Amino acid sequence: MPSIVIKSSAFQSVGIVLADQQVAEEASGLVSVSVRYVTTPSKRDAVAKLFYPGARPPIFPSAVNKEELQARNLFLVDRSIKQSNGLVEIDAKYAGALSRALTQPTITFGREIVNVRLKVRDGMYYHENSINQDAQPGQSDAYSETLYAYYSIRASVGVKTYSSCIVGTNEYNIPAPQLDELILGAQFKTISQTPLNSLTTVDESRDMTPKQLLIAYSRPEITSDSSYNIVTPNVRIEQRRFFVTLNSNF
Repeated sequence: MPSIVIKSSAFQSVGIVLADQQVAEEASGLVSVSVRYVTTPSKRDAVAKLFYPGARPPIFPSAVNKEELQARNLFLVDRSIKQSNGLVEIDAKYAGALSRALTQPTITFGREIVNVRLKVRDGMYYHENSINQDAQPGQSDAYSETLYAYYSIRASVGVKTYSSCIVGTNEYNIPAPQLDELILGAQFKTISQTPLNSLTTVDESRDMTPKQLLIAYSRPEITSDSSYNIVTPNVRIEQRRFFVTLNSNF
């Protein structure tokens, strides 16, 4: 085996040969490659310098298509060295990212339950007493009063997460989801009105569904945050979450 290594063309050019390779791809676009290189003890120290965090493979593995990768390369994650029987084996792990991850991130969807209380103008209550023996000339006890409807709503809201493997300064641009995508469902817990037992001349909110009321009156806000898993100095997996905040107004 040592004589085979020494006589190979790869050894003559870079001092090592590629003996084994395995490739795995994740939904995020992360490409993980395990490679075994072989060299001789006399070349060990010089070859070992080729393996440092973020380094490119000295011999690119044929099991990976460069054209499908961001930056058309792989980057070292870690290595281990074993010497026996006159050979030095270097097991190296590399990471890269598929180009499609920039336009086709992985999407996961979670949900949370929130309770929201809303106070909504529900109309006007008009009162006029035509018989008032105590009224002074020019006085009247007629009045109007604003009516409010009070809603307690239980809502199911979504948390939408995009995951994508990124190389270097690449970015993926994802538009924020619409409110309708993140308010998954809603139902009334309680409904009340004030003044109680009053006759209303206008009924402004009673025909609205719980979801419509939340969109119209809870001041909904879509916000986002990001987190990163650093695979190598060059490769990271970015997660971007979008979620909606619903606010009670009383």
